[in-house]
Amino acid sequence: MSATTGITPRHSLSRSPPRDGGFISPGLLPEPQRSRSPSVNPGTSTERALASPEEVQDLARRRIVERNRQVIPPIGGPTVIFYPADDSLKSSEDTKRTLQSAIKPGSEGIRIQSVRMVGKSRVVVRTANLEAAQNLKAAAPSSLKAADPKTRLPRIVLRFLRSDISEEVFLDDLQKLNLSDDPEWSPEKVKESCKVALKKEVGTKFLYILDCTMPLRDQLIRLGKVYIGWDEAEVSDHVRATST
Repeated sequence: MSATTGITPRHSLSRSPPRDGGFISPGLLPEPQRSRSPSVNPGTSTERALASPEEVQDLARRRIVERNRQVIPPIGGPTVIFYPADDSLKSSEDTKRTLQSAIKPGSEGIRIQSVRMVGKSRVVVRTANLEAAQNLKAAAPSSLKAADPKTRLPRIVLRFLRSDISEEVFLDDLQKLNLSDDPEWSPEKVKESCKVALKKEVGTKFLYILDCTMPLRDQLIRLGKVYIGWDEAEVSDHVRATST
């Protein structure tokens, strides 16, 4: 304490932690952390805003097309049909049991994708590739006969067309509006590779089912959507219903 004034100098006072509700000296407050995010001036944006609904739809369409270019849904491998060589097998369950008892895919290196029973006594086996199908037929027991199914072209569906147009106009638009940039798909080749198998009215719109070759199927599935006349149609594989 100073002898003249009776006041203790500040630097000699001992500091104790503040109590709840007490005063904290500004010198003891932690320094505020600065934001690491970059400053953005008012009225600016890191991304340009889309100007119209048309731009939003166009951006969504491009993203769908890009996704379909990266992934093309696979089509299964060759199939083999088995049926009894005589009347000893009465049901498709008997045929399936005989087939699976005679052939061991693991030890014989035959890759099987699926097995299903069809009709009264037949069994359809889908293999992974042509070699597997050939090996499967060669390994069939004498009590069963093996046959190849009738060849059918892949089918695709075009949905949500508002116009009912002829097949000739449909195929012309399919080529000119969607495939003309690819020299592989001339108008003649498109007509040779595709035909309208079925046209169906669904509500106020139309659904087109096409039989087409595998290369054309892959190309259209890759596009995801196609332009026909005044409309834009979604493209997808057609799932055939089968009896079991």
